[in-house]
Amino acid sequence: MGGGLRRTRLIAVVGAAGVLLTACGSGTGSPTSVRAARQSPSPAPTAAPSATPPSQGTLRILTFRGYMEWGGTDPRLNWVSPFERESGCRIARQESVQTAEEMERHLREGTFDVVSAPPEVAGWLIEKERAKALDTSQVEGYDDLPKHLRHLKAATRGDKVYGVPFLWSAFELMGRGDRPTSWRQLFTGGRVALKDSPMSIAIGALAMRDELGIADPFQLSERQLEQVVKAMRNDGQVYWKDTVDAIESFVAGGDKRAVLGQMFPYHRELLTKTGGSVRAAKRLPTTASADMWMMTTSATSPTCGYRWLSHMNSAKVQEQAAAWTGMAPANARACDGKARRMCAIHPAGEALRDVHFAVMPAKDCKAHDGKCADYEAWTRAWRDLVKPKDGS
Repeated sequence: MGGGLRRTRLIAVVGAAGVLLTACGSGTGSPTSVRAARQSPSPAPTAAPSATPPSQGTLRILTFRGYMEWGGTDPRLNWVSPFERESGCRIARQESVQTAEEMERHLREGTFDVVSAPPEVAGWLIEKERAKALDTSQVEGYDDLPKHLRHLKAATRGDKVYGVPFLWSAFELMGRGDRPTSWRQLFTGGRVALKDSPMSIAIGALAMRDELGIADPFQLSERQLEQVVKAMRNDGQVYWKDTVDAIESFVAGGDKRAVLGQMFPYHRELLTKTGGSVRAAKRLPTTASADMWMMTTSATSPTCGYRWLSHMNSAKVQEQAAAWTGMAPANARACDGKARRMCAIHPAGEALRDVHFAVMPAKDCKAHDGKCADYEAWTRAWRDLVKPKDGS
């Protein structure tokens, strides 16, 4: 279905779409990622004015939609043109995707200098030796990032750092009516919504962690993976890829409406603004995903690569990006102003103790129950789980 038809359908289903589409913007009335999720990427910028410094190099960038705004969607959302003007670097190519699967496919088919990689793509880049180990002293403000984000397993290998955290979010169990209390409720029947990603298997692992005897839901043996996926089977499941899909699952009519879901705090915020009676479980163990900027080994201008990483690590850019996407900024100094609400609805302090940040499952994990299942095994298991739902 085309983007225009998809947006028309969303407006028709929600009814109160005028509220929904502006519910959690920057505080200045700017549109949110619900609208951006189905729009084409912002148009390429016009030629830089002659006042800019001589070109220092060019960048080919692969990113998620909404992460790299030129001002084409909203003139107030432009953190790319200032980069070109101040750095002397030029964006020669930009590709925007919606899912990790799309991103990996683009990386297999093309060449990019910097990538805003989710954990599974970051792991793939490192495993394939396509990620450049970073000299973090060349990334402005890197040492100001919270320690738990600087030490993410997805961004590091040993003492080497491969990624600079940018935006992140943690899943929460959300439901209608009574407050939900356990992730197991997603797998015991009824209409429920899950993120369409193999990494969602980790939510099932958390629901069974005492039974499995695990500490890390991303480290499962092959037998444990089989147990978890078997327990997750539920004929009432629907799967969402982006904010539009997630919201639709909760506002659909009749028996198509989800009563429980694996959602982000931003989704609850949007649904609450429409008058929906939704509540999140309190302090459940959960998983989180942090997207990070990485430089590839094929980068033609590492100087411009580091300048881009520094630019996207700045509080000013992350403040705008967090408010626009509904995610939390990695840079805590971005939690003032426009992004204040996004920071407030995400876990912080003690609440982070039982938040497990995602890392690509690997064969060399520390499973005590046989051979570890890697990401390929997780992907096969997920496809098998989802397949009966789409009739393929």
